[in-house]
Amino acid sequence: MPMAVDNLTADSDIPSIRQAISASIAQCMREAIPEGYDVTEANKQKWCGGKAYGIARERTGKELREGTAR
Repeated sequence: MPMAVDNLTADSDIPSIRQAISASIAQCMREAIPEGYDVTEANKQKWCGGKAYGIARERTGKELREGTAR
């Protein structure tokens, strides 16, 4: 299913990007883990976050350091 981050572009501003990431993580958490992925319920939140941030980085071309461990 399409996620909010799929609609981001290089022109998207940071507040819009954050909103799209948040909505995408929430959507992902409500859905079942797709077959073929080795993801347990215990690490589903990390998987969903990584998926949302990865798509956001790809679509915007921005680093988005908020999604990285420091």
